Amino acid sequence: MFKERFSRSNSPFKPQPEFSRSDRAGAGTALLDNPPHEQPTRVEFKPLPPASLKDAGLNDEMVDSIALKFLLTAGSATGAQCANLLGLPHPLVVERLADLKRQQLVGYVGAATMGDFTYTLSDAGRDRAHRTSAGHRHSRRPRHSRAEPDCGRQADRR
Repeated sequence: MFKERFSRSNSPFKPQPEFSRSDRAGAGTALLDNPPHEQPTRVEFKPLPPASLKDAGLNDEMVDSIALKFLLTAGSATGAQCANLLGLPHPLVVERLADLKRQQLVGYVGAATMGDFTYTLSDAGRDRAHRTSAGHRHSRRPRHSRAEPDCGRQADRR
């Protein structure tokens, strides 16, 4: 009964490929008649990093404002951390941070690894970061809307 249920023709398993001998006598190697189909390997697309900010579709002001806002919230960060946040190559970000240092908007707190520095905002940089973040916050949504019944007019309440 066991042999009847699990005979070769009724096997629930996939049939094994048959092996044949090579045509060369004495080669002693077995070849598969039907080679198994291999799954194609997935090739991940990894674009090349931009060589300049223009290649990335950015300008100096965009990168400066994001870097200043990041340093405003973080307190201090290395150039590598800023580059990681921005998703840009390290040399491009360090170039912008060096320019911000020349403008006295950021300063060095200390040295980091591999010739990098830890940056922090100066008072002028903190003021500019606040102005930049406030400008973006108010440009999206006005502070007072005409649709609201109370638009901050004190004269109408009296």
